[in-house]
Formats: sequence, structure tokens, C-alpha cells
Amino acid sequence: MVHETHRDEYGSGLTQLYSSRVKLASILLHPFRRLPRYNGTHGCGASIISDRWAVTAAHCVNDASYITTLHCGTIYRSKQGTDYTVLKLVPHELYNKDTSNDIGLIQIQGQFNLDKKTQDIIRLPSPGSDLEPNRIVTTTGWGYTQLVNMTALPETLQTVDLPVVKRVDCGHDAKLGDNPHICLLRFNGTHQCGAAIISDRPNKTMTLRCGTILASKPGNDYPVITRIAHELYGTNASKDIGLLQIDAQFKLDKITQDIIRLPDQGSDLTQGQIVTSIGWGVTQLVNMTQLPETLQTIDLPVVKRDDCINDYKAYPQIHVDEDSVCAGGQGHDPCFHDSGSPLKFNNTLVGVVSRTKPPCAQIGFPTLFTRVGGHDAKPGDNPHMCSLYYEGRHQCGASIISDRWAVTAAHCVHHDATDTMQLRCGSILRSKPLHTYTVAKYIYHEKFSNDVYAYDIALLQIEGQFKLGTKDQDKIQLPQQDSDPEPTVIATTIGWGQIEVPLRPPGIPDILQTLDIPIVKRADCIVDYANFTEVIVDDTSVCTGGQG
Repeated sequence: MVHETHRDEYGSGLTQLYSSRVKLASILLHPFRRLPRYNGTHGCGASIISDRWAVTAAHCVNDASYITTLHCGTIYRSKQGTDYTVLKLVPHELYNKDTSNDIGLIQIQGQFNLDKKTQDIIRLPSPGSDLEPNRIVTTTGWGYTQLVNMTALPETLQTVDLPVVKRVDCGHDAKLGDNPHICLLRFNGTHQCGAAIISDRPNKTMTLRCGTILASKPGNDYPVITRIAHELYGTNASKDIGLLQIDAQFKLDKITQDIIRLPDQGSDLTQGQIVTSIGWGVTQLVNMTQLPETLQTIDLPVVKRDDCINDYKAYPQIHVDEDSVCAGGQGHDPCFHDSGSPLKFNNTLVGVVSRTKPPCAQIGFPTLFTRVGGHDAKPGDNPHMCSLYYEGRHQCGASIISDRWAVTAAHCVHHDATDTMQLRCGSILRSKPLHTYTVAKYIYHEKFSNDVYAYDIALLQIEGQFKLGTKDQDKIQLPQQDSDPEPTVIATTIGWGQIEVPLRPPGIPDILQTLDIPIVKRADCIVDYANFTEVIVDDTSVCTGGQG
């Protein structure tokens, strides 16, 4: 996770990194700005606070006897203005380069030539005052404006307006036990990405390192035996999510290792909600080879999806859609090696780090997280889908397979219905079907048993014919005989079923829901249900999900 402070801007506060949003400053607006010069070159910024003193960052003046002059009274770094000889450098007595108190004073020989226009004193705040989050503040300086050319400094003073960020949102070391679900994904012995434990359940060089907030001191290493990327994953960040299966099981203890809760199907985040991103990614753009030892955590505001789409409209290689969660974009964000790490809301996994406009932490470009959980289906995506309706309500889902037949589950029709069955089709809205068909006949599998739910499949024949071949209504293709989905395949389930546990009013959604879930190896599924005699798993079964 990167926070945007920047060499050659030190002593000036935070800097806007990217020149597209940086404005040229006017000397009339910033007559207090000064350049401490290191052996004739610009080193840091400083501000006049009295007729003899200026304030800067402590790390600019700590053990820096080679600072000889302050260059003042100009917006140009190398011309015009007045040079003042430095008499004394005073860093804060409690300054620590790794933690706090990064402030210092510079005393000049003589006095500043104050004229209210090109040189003047900046007012100091009242003792004990503080800034509120979201206040707009202004930072100025001659620091880098492009990361691609970090040897060229601007000639003209730059200025940018920034929102104040809540202090707890700025990112910090994580505490032991706060994120027991987080793991490091290691390739050939080095950290590459983050991962989150979602259940207690390929190659030998890939491991998950879990149970610790320290990257080099693992609680447990687990070899990864199966990797499942989303079948529709693309390099433009669409569907950027995958699953990892370990051999054996995670050693869950509620403190150092535990399962993170998954969101309710169909749930979504709203603009302004504060979410938490964690990981061991890059924290400094000036040193992108050094990763932090301690797990980092940062709170970020959710960005409206439509705004995020607009932010990235000029970057076709980055795709933002309903499967995306956008957050941050204020200069402190996840970065390299944070990919795959979790995004949490109320200790629920709502996304995984995907990508942003490189390098990272650019103001105006939120981080993209792949959304976890199901979402509303789009019109036309599932034209085969129908609602099986009787006894005054939706009962089950069904899929059109020919001009007169649909398929459903046997337990949906294996009873004495007291009402005429209908298939309501042609719409993603359960309450507003385009077409309603009366069921003339149903046939459930001859071996179906309500006691164990084996052979749970049935056919529905309608009166008349389905109106096929439109974007709203059409048949679904059937698989080849004896084909079987592989355990590494991501399947999609759709329906109007219950999306919250426990069931809450209004109970079931009106909009058709869709959810991508992994196929589970049948042998593992048999073991999972070994103690449930009311459920039989056999060659007629396909097992999916299992992550909540």
C-alpha cells in the first residue's frame, strides 16, 4: 500500500504526483514558499514563519550541514528571487525517521525582505487545532510531477488541492489477531500476492503462508494443490478472481487463522462506505523492491461505480463493471504485491485486490477490487430461465430445453399440487414475466426419492409452444451424453432463491440473481456429506460452492 509522499517535495507536505492535475502556482498566492539549497541544488521546500525563521521537514535538516542557502521570493526554482544564508538548522528533538515528529526550523542570517507580495509570513494554526476529514487543503512545491522521469524537477512552483484523510485511514501495521484469514501467496519462495481463507479445506513451488502478520515468520505454510481461475478472466481486470485449494486443512484457531465470512448473494457496497484493504504490498514508490515485514492495513472509501467507470474511460485495458468494487483513489492505496489480498467490510470479504492505473496510488484513479458474491442478472443473459409458479407464489426455477419442454428439480413437482402449475418466462423480474405458460404434464425421474434427493430431476411439458429465438426467451444447450464437469471449472448458478440467512422479508429477490461458484471434486463432496444420511452423493450429482 502506497502513501504519496515524494522526494524533493519534503518539507512541503503531500504532493500531487501526476502533472495532469497539478496547477502552476502564482507567487502572489504563495509568497511564503522557500527552497533550501543543498550545495546549489533544490532539496526540500520550506515556509517563512517569522522575519528570521522558516519551517521545513526534520529529515531535510537533520545532519544536513551542507544546506547553505534559502532561495526565496520567486515561483521559479532556478532564477529570480533572493538567496539567504542559513545560520542554524533545528530538527525536532523527538524526530524519528521511521515514525514521527518530522518537522524542523531554519534560521537565516539577517532578515527576510518581507513585502506582502513575493515574500511574506504564513500564519501558524492555533495551539491544539486539528483538521477535519474531507477538508480541502493546498500543498505547494517543486517536487517530481512524473514517476516516469524522476530526474527532472519542474521549473515553476506547483500547487494542488487535496482532501484531508481521516488519520486512522492513512494505513498502518496490522495487529495480531485482527486478520486471521490473511495469507501470503508465495511463488518459488518469494511473496507475490495475498489470499484469504474461505473454507478449511499446482505445483510444489506455490504455498500459502498463514497465521502471522510477519512476512518472514510464518505460522504455517500450506502447499497449494489446485488453482482455479475464473473461466471468464481477462487481462483487463474483468473476473479477476480465483480459488486455491491446499492439501489437508487449515489449522483454524479463531486468533491466528480463521475463515472470513462471505457476503450475502446479491449484496453490494454503496458510495462512501469505509472498507479495509490489507496486504504486504509495496509501501513506497521510491523503493519498489522492498516489501514490508509487517502486514499493512488501510481504510478506504468506496467510490460510486459509475464515477469509477468515468475515471477509467480513457484506459480500455482496465474494465470496470458490476463485478468491480472501486475504492480509494486519494493517494494511499494497495500497490504491487497486494494483488489478491482481501477487501473487507464489517469483517466480510467483499472483494480482492485486482489492479489500478500504474504504478499505483494515483489521485483520481481508485483501486479496482473484484467483487465477491452474486449480483443481479442482466436482461438477455439467461433467456432460458423461467419461474415455476403454483399455489400463489414462485416455487422453483426451470430452464427451457426445447419448444415445448423445460427441466427442473424433481422435488419441485413430486407432490400433489392443489393448483395449476405455470412457467413464467422472458424476464429477469420474477413479478413481471413477458410470457406465462400452463404446464400440461410433468415427469420426474423414476428413481427419484424425496428421502435422499437422488436423481432429483424432472421435465415439464407446456400447453402450446415457447416463443423461442428472442433475446428474452430461448432454449439452453444440453451437454453431451456422459460428459462431466472438471473440479477446476467455475460454474454459474442463477435463480430467484433466498439470498440471506436467516430469511428476512421480503424473503426472495424480485430480480434474477447470478453467482459464479467452483465445481467441487465428487470424492471430496462424498466425504463432506458422509454424516448426512438424508443426502446421497453419487455419479448423478454435481457438487459446487461450499464457501458460504
